[in-house]
Amino acid sequence: MTEQKTGTMQIYRDILLLNNFTADGKEIYEYVYDGKPHSVMSVNCDQKILNEMGIRIQLVSATALTNVGEIPASYEVIVIDEYGNDVSDEYRIEKEYAKLRIIPKQIEITINDAKKVHNGTPITASGYTISSGSLASGHRITSIIFSGSQIDIGCSESTLASIVISDAQGNQVQDNYAISHIPGELRVTP
Repeated sequence: MTEQKTGTMQIYRDILLLNNFTADGKEIYEYVYDGKPHSVMSVNCDQKILNEMGIRIQLVSATALTNVGEIPASYEVIVIDEYGNDVSDEYRIEKEYAKLRIIPKQIEITINDAKKVHNGTPITASGYTISSGSLASGHRITSIIFSGSQIDIGCSESTLASIVISDAQGNQVQDNYAISHIPGELRVTP
């Protein structure tokens, strides 16, 4: 004898195929890091089919990405009938997701040159400029450490050892930047 179990069968009016690709069909939305959340706020479905069914799709939420990385640009929708009622349960909704990608913001730090007359104490770099690119709005460099020093007569390089960039709330965000640097020159003269 075969064992039978009770179940529930869901019957749908139709299948709705949705995606959130770009207008030209690309599946990746790419943004340069700017400290702001990015999301895909559109959903595509054949408008002719929706009109024939007398329904419309309403986007109710979308995932957002702020920091460097990549995630599926997922979303939630509801199906609205011609009377304004939520009829989502009446349709099987199949979704395809684009990708949401944030790439690092490029900045270049130029370490200032330093010069002094020999007196037996070391000289180190003490300043810098952002020579290319810029920080996102509200961000600032809260700590920067240079390596290298010069004691004897001659010259050597000062390089970037570490940097901390903070957003307006004080969170460390330097991992969202692609940071390069131009060394400074440390020169001790006779």
